[in-house]
Amino acid sequence: MFRLKIFFLLMVFFLQFENIFAFEPSHLKLLIETNKCIKCDLSHVKLNGFHLRFADLTMANLQGARLTGAYLTKANLSQADLSEAQLKDAHLAGADLSNAKLQFADLKNADFLEANLIGANLTGANLHNTNLRLAKLEYVTWTNGRVCRKVSIEICNY
Repeated sequence: MFRLKIFFLLMVFFLQFENIFAFEPSHLKLLIETNKCIKCDLSHVKLNGFHLRFADLTMANLQGARLTGAYLTKANLSQADLSEAQLKDAHLAGADLSNAKLQFADLKNADFLEANLIGANLTGANLHNTNLRLAKLEYVTWTNGRVCRKVSIEICNY
């Protein structure tokens, strides 16, 4: 926990000098301290490799967030906006991403084993080598804009 607090303080210090200060620092602090941040603005935040297992990020704004290699196993990301987010090599097994926005997200090598993606939007997302084994894909808007049928598990059936 001490390392996370030091990391947060350093992040706030260095980010104040960037031209774009997109996310709300108090929201990041809340997430680090409680593993819960509903409707938070964490857009463009850098959380590469972070351990956020079981985190509750319902309806969070994570547009453009950098979550490469992050551990989001069993996290609740329902209705979250992850458009253009970097989720390469991320661990999302068992996560709830129902109705999440993942347009143009980089999901290369990500693990979505048994994840709930019902109603999610994957338009333009990079799914190269992504593990979708047993993932629920009902009514997902696929990378090409087509919608998966109701009985779509692991593979998008049009």
